[in-house]
Amino acid sequence: MAAEVSTRPRVEVLVSGGRLRPGDLACSNAQAVQFFTDLRADAVFVGSGGLAPYGLTDFHLDEVATKRAMFANASHRYVLADSTKVGRTAAHRVCELSGFDTLLTDTPCPADLRTALDRAGTTVIVA
Repeated sequence: MAAEVSTRPRVEVLVSGGRLRPGDLACSNAQAVQFFTDLRADAVFVGSGGLAPYGLTDFHLDEVATKRAMFANASHRYVLADSTKVGRTAAHRVCELSGFDTLLTDTPCPADLRTALDRAGTTVIVA
Protein backbone atom coordinates (compact mmCIF):
# COMPACT_ATOMS: atom_id res chain seq x y z
CA MET A 1 0.00 0.00 0.00
CA ALA A 2 2.75 2.48 0.90
CA ALA A 3 4.47 1.84 -2.43
CA GLU A 4 1.23 2.42 -4.35
CA VAL A 5 0.31 5.63 -2.52
CA SER A 6 3.86 7.01 -2.87
CA THR A 7 3.39 7.32 -6.65
CA ARG A 8 0.65 9.93 -6.26
CA PRO A 9 1.46 13.63 -6.73
CA ARG A 10 1.92 15.75 -3.59
CA VAL A 11 1.89 12.67 -1.32
CA GLU A 12 4.65 11.98 1.16
CA VAL A 13 4.71 8.47 2.63
CA LEU A 14 6.38 7.81 5.98
CA VAL A 15 6.86 4.25 7.20
CA SER A 16 7.10 3.64 10.93
CA GLY A 17 9.48 0.75 11.16
CA GLY A 18 9.27 -1.71 14.00
CA ARG A 19 8.49 -5.39 13.87
CA LEU A 20 6.62 -6.39 10.72
CA ARG A 21 3.95 -9.01 11.42
CA PRO A 22 3.32 -11.52 8.63
CA GLY A 23 -0.13 -11.59 7.13
CA ASP A 24 -1.42 -8.04 7.44
CA LEU A 25 2.11 -6.54 7.46
CA ALA A 26 1.43 -4.37 10.53
CA CYS A 27 4.46 -2.65 12.07
CA SER A 28 4.54 -2.46 15.85
CA ASN A 29 6.83 -2.32 18.88
CA ALA A 30 8.55 0.49 20.82
CA GLN A 31 10.13 1.89 17.64
CA ALA A 32 6.73 2.21 15.95
CA VAL A 33 5.18 3.76 19.09
CA GLN A 34 7.95 6.39 19.23
CA PHE A 35 7.50 7.16 15.53
CA PHE A 36 3.78 7.85 15.99
CA THR A 37 4.29 9.71 19.26
CA ASP A 38 6.41 12.25 17.37
CA LEU A 39 4.09 12.51 14.35
CA ARG A 40 1.05 14.78 14.00
CA ALA A 41 -1.42 13.36 11.44
CA ASP A 42 -4.51 14.90 9.89
CA ALA A 43 -6.13 11.47 9.84
CA VAL A 44 -5.31 7.91 10.85
CA PHE A 45 -6.97 4.71 9.72
CA VAL A 46 -6.55 1.62 11.88
CA GLY A 47 -7.82 -1.90 11.53
CA SER A 48 -9.40 -3.78 14.37
CA GLY A 49 -9.44 -7.20 15.91
CA GLY A 50 -12.91 -6.57 17.25
CA LEU A 51 -15.43 -3.86 17.96
CA ALA A 52 -18.10 -4.26 20.62
CA PRO A 53 -19.83 -2.05 23.21
CA TYR A 54 -16.73 -2.70 25.37
CA GLY A 55 -14.63 -0.76 22.84
CA LEU A 56 -12.05 -1.27 20.12
CA THR A 57 -9.94 -4.39 20.68
CA ASP A 58 -7.01 -6.19 19.08
CA PHE A 59 -5.41 -9.62 19.26
CA HIS A 60 -1.81 -8.37 19.22
CA LEU A 61 -0.56 -6.55 22.32
CA ASP A 62 2.25 -4.68 20.51
CA GLU A 63 -0.31 -3.23 18.12
CA VAL A 64 -2.42 -1.85 20.97
CA ALA A 65 0.29 0.61 22.06
CA THR A 66 0.97 1.56 18.45
CA LYS A 67 -2.72 2.30 17.77
CA ARG A 68 -3.00 4.34 20.96
CA ALA A 69 -0.02 6.46 19.89
CA MET A 70 -1.56 6.94 16.45
CA PHE A 71 -4.88 8.06 17.93
CA ALA A 72 -3.25 10.42 20.45
CA ASN A 73 -1.84 12.77 17.80
CA ALA A 74 -4.40 12.66 15.01
CA SER A 75 -7.00 15.25 14.07
CA HIS A 76 -9.42 12.57 12.93
CA ARG A 77 -9.40 8.87 13.89
CA TYR A 78 -11.00 6.23 11.67
CA VAL A 79 -11.52 2.57 12.56
CA LEU A 80 -11.93 0.00 9.78
CA ALA A 81 -14.01 -3.00 10.83
CA ASP A 82 -15.64 -5.40 8.39
CA SER A 83 -18.51 -7.70 9.29
CA THR A 84 -16.14 -10.27 10.84
CA LYS A 85 -15.00 -7.70 13.44
CA VAL A 86 -18.29 -5.99 14.31
CA GLY A 87 -19.70 -7.36 17.57
CA ARG A 88 -16.49 -9.31 18.27
CA THR A 89 -14.13 -8.76 21.20
CA ALA A 90 -10.40 -9.51 20.93
CA ALA A 91 -8.13 -10.05 23.93
CA HIS A 92 -6.67 -6.52 24.31
CA ARG A 93 -8.59 -3.26 24.53
CA VAL A 94 -7.25 -0.37 22.46
CA CYS A 95 -9.76 2.26 23.58
CA GLU A 96 -13.34 3.00 24.45
CA LEU A 97 -15.78 3.77 21.64
CA SER A 98 -15.28 7.48 22.30
CA GLY A 99 -11.57 7.03 21.51
CA PHE A 100 -12.14 7.36 17.76
CA ASP A 101 -14.33 9.54 15.56
CA THR A 102 -15.59 7.38 12.70
CA LEU A 103 -16.27 3.70 12.10
CA LEU A 104 -16.06 2.52 8.48
CA THR A 105 -17.76 -0.87 8.02
CA ASP A 106 -19.51 -3.02 5.47
CA THR A 107 -22.45 -4.06 7.63
CA PRO A 108 -24.95 -2.38 9.94
CA CYS A 109 -24.00 -2.70 13.61
CA PRO A 110 -26.01 -4.81 16.06
CA ALA A 111 -28.44 -2.69 18.08
CA ASP A 112 -26.41 -2.74 21.33
CA LEU A 113 -23.23 -1.65 19.54
CA ARG A 114 -25.05 1.02 17.52
CA THR A 115 -26.54 2.45 20.73
CA ALA A 116 -23.11 2.50 22.39
CA LEU A 117 -21.52 4.18 19.34
CA ASP A 118 -24.28 6.81 19.29
CA ARG A 119 -23.70 7.53 23.00
CA ALA A 120 -19.97 7.86 22.33
CA GLY A 121 -20.60 10.39 19.55
CA THR A 122 -18.98 8.12 16.95
CA THR A 123 -20.04 8.44 13.32
CA VAL A 124 -20.79 5.16 11.54
CA ILE A 125 -20.40 4.84 7.77
CA VAL A 126 -21.63 1.63 6.13
CA ALA A 127 -20.08 1.26 2.71
